[in-house]
Amino acid sequence: MTRNIPAGEGALNRMLYSNPEVDQQITAAYLEMDQTKRVGHAVEAMQMVTDDAVVLPIVFVASQWASHAPVGKVAANPRGRTSARLVKKA
Repeated sequence: MTRNIPAGEGALNRMLYSNPEVDQQITAAYLEMDQTKRVGHAVEAMQMVTDDAVVLPIVFVASQWASHAPVGKVAANPRGRTSARLVKKA
C-alpha cells in the first residue's frame, strides 16, 4: 500500500513504493469475503509489484537478534527462525 500514515496504511512500505492499481487490489482483498476472490486480488497485487521490480535484492541479510559484545553465537532452528530464549552470554 502507498504510505498513508493518517489512514494507517503502508506503515511497512519502506521503499515508499506507490502504485494506485496495487492499492486498489489490496483494498479489494481487504473487503472481499470470498476466500478465492480475496486470494485472486492478493495474487494480482503481488504480480504487479513483481512486474514493477520494486526491489532488486543484492544481499539478503539474516535477521540480527543481538549485537552486544556479551552475547554469544545464536543458532537458528531448522526452519530458519530463532528465539530470544536461545540467546546465551558469550
